[in-house]
Amino acid sequence: MLVKYGLTDYVRVLRLDAGISFARDILFKKKAAILRRYTRWQRLRMAIEELGPTYVKLGQLLSNRNDLLPVQLVRELELLQDGVPPITAQAVRRVVERELGKRVEDVFLEFEWEPVASASIAQVHRARLHNGQLVAVKVQRPNIEQVVEADLVMLTQLASLVEKYLPSTRFLALNDIVAEFKTRIRIEMDFTRELLYMEKFQNLFGDTKYTKVPRGYRELTTRHVLTMQYIDGIPVTDVIDDGSGYNKKLLALRGARFVLEQVFVHGFFHADPHPGNVMILPGNVVCFVDYGMMGRIRPTEMEQLRAMFLGMTNRDARSTAKALLRLTKQLGHVSVNDLEAQVFDVLDEYLDLALEDIDLAGLFSDLLSMLHSFQLVLPANLILMMKALISIQGIGVRLHPGFNLMQLFRPFARRLVLAEYEPKRLATEAYRTATDFRKFALDLPADLDQIVELVKHGNIGVKLRIQGLERLRSTLERVSFRLVQSAVIAALIVGSSIMLGTSVPPLWNGMSLFGLIALALAAVIGMVSVVTIVIRALRQ
Repeated sequence: MLVKYGLTDYVRVLRLDAGISFARDILFKKKAAILRRYTRWQRLRMAIEELGPTYVKLGQLLSNRNDLLPVQLVRELELLQDGVPPITAQAVRRVVERELGKRVEDVFLEFEWEPVASASIAQVHRARLHNGQLVAVKVQRPNIEQVVEADLVMLTQLASLVEKYLPSTRFLALNDIVAEFKTRIRIEMDFTRELLYMEKFQNLFGDTKYTKVPRGYRELTTRHVLTMQYIDGIPVTDVIDDGSGYNKKLLALRGARFVLEQVFVHGFFHADPHPGNVMILPGNVVCFVDYGMMGRIRPTEMEQLRAMFLGMTNRDARSTAKALLRLTKQLGHVSVNDLEAQVFDVLDEYLDLALEDIDLAGLFSDLLSMLHSFQLVLPANLILMMKALISIQGIGVRLHPGFNLMQLFRPFARRLVLAEYEPKRLATEAYRTATDFRKFALDLPADLDQIVELVKHGNIGVKLRIQGLERLRSTLERVSFRLVQSAVIAALIVGSSIMLGTSVPPLWNGMSLFGLIALALAAVIGMVSVVTIVIRALRQ
């Protein structure tokens, strides 16, 4: 597939180039001329789309990682489309009846076989229960799990190949990204998990006069079939295009407050609030659908976010930098002073602006670029949080051009900062610290006794590991080996010259046989050494 789309350099680097010339020159010669119109990243997107649903899902996940990938590639990945035809009515019937253990007619009074929405993993049908309730039935594609699992095996092998043959990509932590993707896509294919997420949302937010959360039907849901309340609203894109009868400014405010409350109050949020997943109901009520991808902010991460916002509020670059270090994974050595200087520059650029003048996407982009330059990687759930905030900001601007999410952010930021000094929180921290200190004090005597016993019996030692020593040792070993080779070659040449010059017997054609053998050995060792050096240089 990479050859087909003119990405042969990737194939060569990964040592997969057997038959590459035949494939390029014979099979795809005509297509190559057409592909020259497209950029490298466009061709990569086209290849991903043709590879199928698993690769498309991975590409969509990677489109969130603008802290790791080039901006042009991220923009192309955001355009990925599933492009798969809906499954047939017969296939839908087989899946529903197998999963629910009953005939479709016994479960549903009506079932519309034409899907209202179709994607790579599943499609959605409208139906009516025998009690008259309208429902949406999400049906997973037959055998999609087997296809995805086979693709995941190939992706794991591909990630290992890339890290092996392209050392410069190791900071991307591709194996970690693939592992995260495995977890996410397996969760997405288990509809019982989506039901749990929907129920949790229902418990946290319920139905208000501003927002609505669909109700799920546990008795009609399995791993491959999800039944939930049908939302008889209109997509937010239709309101954007023709919003007669709706208050667009109010909708923008309500949608944004809903997301901010999810993120900064509950730490549990809808991770994919793109326009296709936002429905508008009469009365300017906002409803999110598709709860397959959710994000969580762990308490420890919320602590660091709080510390970061407090540092930003106080223009304290060092505190902000330290909070960022605790939030991120470090792939190399980071100078806190250098990071502090970069953080100061970012704060200096944005904090003097009025909230309504701050470009949220620009702020996040600058932050991620800074982290990328220091080889710091944010957890995936925080990237999803940024993506969710940028998505709802984009919807808000399309609904009302004067909208700015940062104006609504102030009370949530204030709540986060003030939470640092809440009496209940301080009491909890004091209790936790006292408990930890008590445990430490109780365990210390026994731990010291154990250390003393180990010292007495000579069973304690220090393991010293110097970063980069392995590479130095490898280099020294290689240099030593070449010096030995050179010495051997020199000795053989000198010895053969003496033997040939003095005609040391036995003789062959009047020349010393041992002298000829020594000279031949010197030539062979020399050639092998030269070939080895050339091959190593080419690989590097």
